[in-house]
Amino acid sequence: MSANDRWLTISAVPDDELVEARIQLHYSAQLVAALGATLLPPAADDSHPNFGWSPEHQALIGRPLVQIPVQAALKLADPSLLVLREDRIVATIKLAGSTLLDARGALEQALREEGVALPEGGLELPPYDLPSHALSQGAAFVPVSVPACEALSRWYANAARTIGSCITRVEPNASDLRCWPHHFDLATLIAEEVGADGIAKRTIGVGLSPGDGSYAEPYWYVSPWPYPDAGALPALPAGARWHTEGFTAAVLTGSDLIATGPSAEQSQRASAFLYAAVAASRQLLA
Repeated sequence: MSANDRWLTISAVPDDELVEARIQLHYSAQLVAALGATLLPPAADDSHPNFGWSPEHQALIGRPLVQIPVQAALKLADPSLLVLREDRIVATIKLAGSTLLDARGALEQALREEGVALPEGGLELPPYDLPSHALSQGAAFVPVSVPACEALSRWYANAARTIGSCITRVEPNASDLRCWPHHFDLATLIAEEVGADGIAKRTIGVGLSPGDGSYAEPYWYVSPWPYPDAGALPALPAGARWHTEGFTAAVLTGSDLIATGPSAEQSQRASAFLYAAVAASRQLLA
């Protein structure tokens, strides 16, 4: 087993530090998404600006361009944009002290140096509704908690490892594991039933959210669709719960997982939660 395949032990970080780091990284990710949104052919499911997880670079990485092997990535532990050519880093852009526009300009310059032809207006940031932050009003990125950034990087790395081994590599109807720049979650969708029109009628979403308006901390989720009756939800493993406000999903919060103990116990509990929650969701959709 390589170092990139191992579970990375996660320690507790104060929620306020996690929230600030997560929101700044969420805004940063829009710069990576802009490359796909501007230069890739639009996908019917709006997946062209989304990201995968790169174990080698420990970064969220955008899709490669069609005519030239260049892509952008966001390194979370040390907030910075990466420009890669054939998976080799050719430019690193530190974010602290720059505004979104500054960072976009630096990214555009790095892309041009690699021969990428940009439209006259440059990269276009996706029009997503992001959490409120001074960055949207022209403020600069500021240094954030190093432990928070490192923890968030580990959450994504562990999610890619665990959801990959438990779900996407064993479920034939699971979609690719991708991070969506709108919600910033790393997720897959299992199609339980597909209609004659090719549209999924019953699904199970499985993912890791770095935190949002419902939870300040990262959390694992498994969400059956259509949402079941809240009064019929089955029991879940100890520490997990059903979330029913705004969306319905089995949830295991970061703090509940961290309380399990060191690396092996954290990994085992995350896997056990995913298996149990997917089974419960299938029971509800049957």
